[in-house]
Parts: sequence; structure tokens; C-alpha cells
Amino acid sequence: MYEKFYGLKEKPFNLTPDPKFLFLSEKHKDAFAHLLYGVKNRVGFVMVTGEIGTGKTTICRALLSQLDPDIEVAFIFNPTLNPVELLRRILIEFKEQPTSDNLLELTDQLNDFLLRKSVSGKNCVLVIDEAQNLTPQVLEQIRLLSNLETDKEKLLQIVLIGQPELQDRLKLYELRQLNQRITARYHLLPLNEEETSQYIAYRLYVAGGKNKVVFTPKAIKLIYKWSKGVPRLINSISDRCLLIGFTQETKEIDHKIVGRAVRELSDQLYHPEEQKAKPEIVVPQRRFSLVSLAFGVFLLLLAVNLWFLPLDELARELRKFNETVLGEGGLRRVSLQAEAKSREYPSVDEDRFDRNLDTNVSGNEGYQAEFDIGLFRVDSNVSMRESALLLLRLWKMALVNDEPSGDTPTELVKFFNENGLSAEVLQPTVAHLLSLNLPSLVQIRSKGDKIWCALVHKKDSTVVLYFDSNNSCVEIPIDSLRAIFENIAIIPWKDESSHKSLSIGSRGEDVKRLKNLLQKGGWLSSDNTTDFYDEETARAVRKLQLEMGLFVDGVAGKQVRLALKRWAGGNVPTLDKFNLSEVKYEVSKQ
Repeated sequence: MYEKFYGLKEKPFNLTPDPKFLFLSEKHKDAFAHLLYGVKNRVGFVMVTGEIGTGKTTICRALLSQLDPDIEVAFIFNPTLNPVELLRRILIEFKEQPTSDNLLELTDQLNDFLLRKSVSGKNCVLVIDEAQNLTPQVLEQIRLLSNLETDKEKLLQIVLIGQPELQDRLKLYELRQLNQRITARYHLLPLNEEETSQYIAYRLYVAGGKNKVVFTPKAIKLIYKWSKGVPRLINSISDRCLLIGFTQETKEIDHKIVGRAVRELSDQLYHPEEQKAKPEIVVPQRRFSLVSLAFGVFLLLLAVNLWFLPLDELARELRKFNETVLGEGGLRRVSLQAEAKSREYPSVDEDRFDRNLDTNVSGNEGYQAEFDIGLFRVDSNVSMRESALLLLRLWKMALVNDEPSGDTPTELVKFFNENGLSAEVLQPTVAHLLSLNLPSLVQIRSKGDKIWCALVHKKDSTVVLYFDSNNSCVEIPIDSLRAIFENIAIIPWKDESSHKSLSIGSRGEDVKRLKNLLQKGGWLSSDNTTDFYDEETARAVRKLQLEMGLFVDGVAGKQVRLALKRWAGGNVPTLDKFNLSEVKYEVSKQ
């Protein structure tokens, strides 16, 4: 509308992220360098965050326009997708037609595509804009995609672009593995006042408006005041100023024009006067809480009685106050954010099991932030020893050596080996751990302490943890386990196999047994019955590895045998079929 009046080739303050209008302030240069470094050096995950309108998407598009021809890019700008939809969209962006609606098959197809590109010397990059909208489930799926790699390098570089909420989301306990994998990250800040002036001048220059339209110093100052240096808001105000200047037939934009533009755009701008105003103290229109009231009464009684009560009576008053407000032992039970409930078990030495906590807390649906194991007064050394001994008994192994020599994974694996069991140290998510379906020694945290305990049972949405014969078995929601699980587990098991690993080209009875177990688990078609390890078998193994959170290479090694152990038959204790009365019986023998 106003371009001809000002002698402009195009609008200088469009809101679309056009790379040619990218103004590289020092902040934007740093962000651009982080992105370029991550893509060029194949570092895995790169993340750039910033407030709405700071120029994240523009930087990203500028980067993509400058990449070498040997780099292929999948750009996802609408990440409100589920895992299957996301994988399909990624394949489409890579110009690969999805062939399935199954998550594992789509992952397998993407892996095959990436391998082909890697062989041909191509580097594949996945860029996800507005990544703060990704659910934890989809973020976890993206982390698993980073496991697609060769022996030497990652097959897929992943760039996450998002608002500051993305940083908060990655601080969720269940996403800490993804958070740890982000090797290059940058938070993009708004422009300062000097950069705002340079930004406006640069956009006018690119649009062909050098010396044809002037923003006065007061106008620039006012634009910065109301935009706080956010490029998108600078664009909105400046564009409205040019429109107002056009209607007034002036090519000089002064503070009066900016003031009018600000009034017209008031709803979408910062309000400096309101920000500087002293915050009003709002008195809640409700009664004081029980704790506040009790505390006030206590202080009054303390002031009155301090001069009259003997010290021992004063101590009793303090103890009574603690029990009234916080519960016995000074523990405020309402602060629990997970439900721990005792379980009714059949009759075997019932007095061993009557010490379980019986606390029901409402409102514990969804993700649980913390589960207070401290309520059980657990001794970490006792829990480690007793839990390890229980796992030996569940596998029907006689005790040869007394107890673990220490609490490190290496020392615990050595203990199981000395007592006739193999043991694998894994860093799984709770979902992967439960998929293995075998009792395991898991590390949890409680108020800064790390405690080893035994995961012995799962049922519907709960699991059962064992600490020692005093605290017995405690049933908690799976979400509560996610909140305290340190993502390290030791799985003891019996490995009767004589081979180290099987891969494409292997032959023999071991391959036939492997195929049989893969078919029982639903990973391999039932008509593949030869003793030859073919490509279809390798794909089935990769699907299993992906599902269990193992290293994905299509080779059936020790961890694959562990994952298939539940299908091997015989006396294998599993989390779902294991009867809790059996656990109780083994505990009674300890």
C-alpha cells in the first residue's frame, strides 16, 4: 500500500521470517554459529531457544539456505503430532513415502533411508520448530531417533527450535537423558536499544528505502520502550508507523506517529508503565490455612508460656505442635506427591509386612514430582544387600558368596556373576525397563540419596519395589517410579547360550532358536523358519532393540538374548506372571 510513496521495493517490516532480512546482531551471530557448528560437526542435538518473536525461525531458515548440497533437511514446523505422525512427516520431508502406520516399521524405514544416505556421503538434518509444543512422549521418541547411528557417526542431526518453555520441559525428570544429549544450546535474547535502531535501518536498507524514510531518535527510543527489543514487535510498530506516515503524507516518523501506532497496537505490546509500577499486595479473600493458624497460636502460646514453663514441658508442647501440624515424627504427610500403599498379602509371616506405609494422598494423577522414600527409614546398604539376595532367590540360585563388596554397578555385576548369574547394566527409561519384564536391581533417589532396591512386580499402572525385610514390598504408581528412577538398572539373568553374537550371514541352530523367540514376541513373521540370519531377521532384531531401548545395530548379542529371555520358557521369573506370594515367601526365607 505505502511502498510507492516511500520509494520502497517491498515492505521492510513483514512478519514472515524472510532470511534476506536477517539482521545479525551479536546475539544472532552467536545463535547462528551454534546451529552451524552443530550441523557441520554432527554433534547430535542442537537447541536454540528464545522468546516469541526474537528471530529464531528466521535464523533457522537462513541457516538452511546456506547449507551444502550434500546436506538433506527435514523441516517440521507443526510439531503437534503423535510419534507415528511425526515419523511419517519426517519421511515425507526427506521425500521418502511412508510405507506403514506402525511406529517400529516407520523407524526401521527411516533407519534404512539414513543408512543409504550415509553410504552415499549425505548428511541428514531434522529441524523441529516450535519444539516447546512437543509432548514428553514425542520428545522421548526423538531421543530414540538419535540412537540411529553407525560405528563412527550419527545418522541424523537434530535441531530443536523453541520458546523458553522448551527448556523447562527438558528439565522434567523423565527427559533428563534427552537434556544431557544436547551438546550445543543457545538462548536468544531480544535486541538492546542501539541494536533496535540498527535493525530498523537495516530492514529499510534491504527494502530499498535508504535515505527515503527517517525514524527520529525519539521515535526509535519509543519503539524500543514498547517492543523491549523483540524483532516481531519492532516490525509490528514500524509497519504501523509507515502506514500512519503514508496517511499523513510524511516521510519522517517521529515520536507522535509512534505513539499513535502504539495506541492502535496496544493489546499486543509490552506496557512499560505497568511493569515499573510497584506490584500491588493482594490479600487473599479466604481463611488462613490450618498450618498458618496453628503456627500463629503456637507463637502466642510460646510467648506467654516461655517465662513460666519448665524446659521439659516446653519440649512437650513443641512435640505436640509438630504432631498436630506435621504428623508424627515431624513428617508433613500432605507434602507427599506420590501414593504409597501397603498391600494385603496371603498368610506367610504377616508381621514382616505390617510396617508398610499406608498413606493415601489425593490428586496424584499424572506425572509425580517426588516420592519420599525417607518415610520408610531405608538403610541404603541394607536395601542393596537384601534386594540383591532376593533377586538370587527369585532365580532359584544358591548363595555362594555373602554379599556385594560395594554399591557400584561393577561390584554388583561381579556379585551376581560369582553367584552363577549373568548381569547387564542398562540405562533404560521406565517404559523400556518394564518392557524387559524381568526383576531387576534399580537405583532410585530420595532427598539427594541414591538407593538400590529390587523391582519385583508390575500390574496395570503400578509396580512393586522391595527394600528389605523390614520395609517389605511397596506398591507405587508407575509415574511415581519415573519421578525417582535414576535410569540405571542391573538385570540378573541366566544366559545359557554358547555364542557371543549372531548377525547377517550366521547359520545354525542358534539362529533358529533366535527366530523362534522373535516370532513369539511378534517381531518376526512366522514363515521365516530357516537357520540363516537374513535381512528380515536383522530388521526384527532392530525393532526389538528400539522397543527395549537398546543399541540399535541389528546384531543379536547378549543384550538381545536378555530381552528375549522372557520368551524362552522354563523357570524364568517375570514381572507380570510372578506371584507376589512367592516374593513374600522368598523374603521370609531371608
